[in-house]
Amino acid sequence: MKLKLKLKTTLAFLPIIIIFNSCVTTLNGKVDNAGALSFFVKTSVEPKAAALLRTLGSVPKNAPLLDADLINKSLQTALISYAALNNKGPDELEGNITVSNIDRFPDFITFKQNGEGSSYGLLRITLSQQNSEQLLRLISEDLQDYLSAIMAPIATGEVLKKTEYLDLVENVYGKDFSKEISNAHLKAEILAPANIKNVVGGSKNGNKASFDILLLDLLVLEKGLIYELSW
Repeated sequence: MKLKLKLKTTLAFLPIIIIFNSCVTTLNGKVDNAGALSFFVKTSVEPKAAALLRTLGSVPKNAPLLDADLINKSLQTALISYAALNNKGPDELEGNITVSNIDRFPDFITFKQNGEGSSYGLLRITLSQQNSEQLLRLISEDLQDYLSAIMAPIATGEVLKKTEYLDLVENVYGKDFSKEISNAHLKAEILAPANIKNVVGGSKNGNKASFDILLLDLLVLEKGLIYELSW
C-alpha cells in the first residue's frame, strides 16, 4: 500500500500526529479554572516510523521531519492559541502549546467549573469509534489519510482487535514497524487548579494527574477510552 501525503500539512497538527509516530511522547500540562490548557511537549519519531513518514511525504533524508517553524504557524491558525516549538534534531521536537478554550470540543472534551473561583472542576477526554472520524476530520484530512495508510481503525472504522491490527501492519510494513507501534506510548501529566479528588485512566498525587497511554489503544479503539480528572 502506497500513499503520498502533504506531510508538512499533516505535521502541522502536532498534538495528534506525534502520538501516532513516536516511541515515547511526554506532555506536561496545566489546566486552569477558565478552561485553558497549556503544556510542554517533547517527542521524537522512532526510526521505522520516521522512514515511513519520509517515504509517504517525499521528505528528503536530511530535511527536518518535524518542522518547528511551520508547525508553529499552522497551529496558531488552527484551534491553538499559542505555539512555541523548537527543533532539537530532524526527528525531534519540544516546546510549549496553549489551547485557550478546551470546551470548544464538546464531543471529545468535557470541562465543568462550578462558578468563577470555585475549587470544583472536571476535565474529561472521551475517544471512541463513534467520534474518532469526526475528530480526525476536524483536525486534518491529511492526518486521516496517513492513519488510513497505516490501516489504523481510528481512521478506517474497521473493527479489529489489537493483535489483528498488529498482524496487519506487520504484513504490510514489516515486523520492526509493527513492534514500534506496539511499544509506543504517551506519558502525560496534568496539573489541576486544586488537589485532585478522582482520576479515571491514570493516577493522582496532590494536584497532579498522571497518564500512561498505549499508542495501540488509541489507534485501534477496541474499547472506548475515557481519561478524566476532577478537583
